[in-house]
Amino acid sequence: MAGSREVIELHGNLFRLKAFVDEDAAFAAAEPPVICHVCDGYAASRDCDPWASRDDLAKLCLEAGPVPRCPGCGALLRPDVVWFNEMLDPAVVDAAVEAVDDCDAMLCVGASLEVQPAASLPWRALSRGATVIEINPQPTPLTAHVAAFRGTAAQVLPELVGRVWA
Repeated sequence: MAGSREVIELHGNLFRLKAFVDEDAAFAAAEPPVICHVCDGYAASRDCDPWASRDDLAKLCLEAGPVPRCPGCGALLRPDVVWFNEMLDPAVVDAAVEAVDDCDAMLCVGASLEVQPAASLPWRALSRGATVIEINPQPTPLTAHVAAFRGTAAQVLPELVGRVWA
């Protein structure tokens, strides 16, 4: 939304929906995928489709309003974000590491820097000589090693942008 052209969504995107199933595993299986765990894809409602495809999932989009549900049985659909105890997509992690390895400067904005592997990225940037700037209301393990600005992103970023591009 801010105009960045090559965003790496390490933890997903809240503005997309995701099935409650592992799509790669489901669509590689010999049996049709179970899209909805409430009706188990058995068309408990005449609107449920046990033979749904990736294209059908892609047609579902998150819009403002009620919590999104399966149009057939009404089961909740989930946002396309990584929840605790879920694995990050290895290809996305690799892309993030590659970006860190190529960066001259890195902003860490509003991150606790306590959960791996994301927490290791600024340390990797520092180890290769990149400038790392932390913007956070609270100190983190990184704070003592970088230029740190205390405050929320909404408070600090506009002032920082104003100083850099004024």
